[in-house]
Amino acid sequence: MKRLNELFETDLDIMITNVSDDSRNISDDGLFFAIKGLTNDGNKFIPIAIENGAVCVVTDENITASVPVIRVNDAQEAYNDTLNKFYDNVRDKLNFISVTGTDGKTTVSEIIYQLINKYDKCGYIGTNGIRYNDFTMENDYTTPIPSVLYKAFSEFHDLGCKYVSL
Repeated sequence: MKRLNELFETDLDIMITNVSDDSRNISDDGLFFAIKGLTNDGNKFIPIAIENGAVCVVTDENITASVPVIRVNDAQEAYNDTLNKFYDNVRDKLNFISVTGTDGKTTVSEIIYQLINKYDKCGYIGTNGIRYNDFTMENDYTTPIPSVLYKAFSEFHDLGCKYVSL
């Protein structure tokens, strides 16, 4: 939980309990980011986000809504930065080993996860899920959406992980 004025330079002192760019994932006291994608425009979902509990909207469009609106230059960039702040700057507290390519990503990420865990604590995010030892999280994608990704980073940090293999 954070107050809105901890996440943005604003006089608005509103409690925020969840952050998402998906109106379906917003609940009471939520902060909704209206982001334009390739096929959808998050601004179209502002009414649904508000109905689901959004108390503020962040967008790079000039819009009005029944809740406060914070206008930014780049909603996607602001979303990532805000998630990092919401989770106590966790991105700066972990070391990331990311594997890219066409074939073998899962195998290499799994090997890295197992090797590092022989000497230190490392979380895993990928095709085989989100996990560290007995801890697991739901994951519908090989690379989770940002809100799930940052929550996983926070959980790993709370469990004492210093590394994340992706």
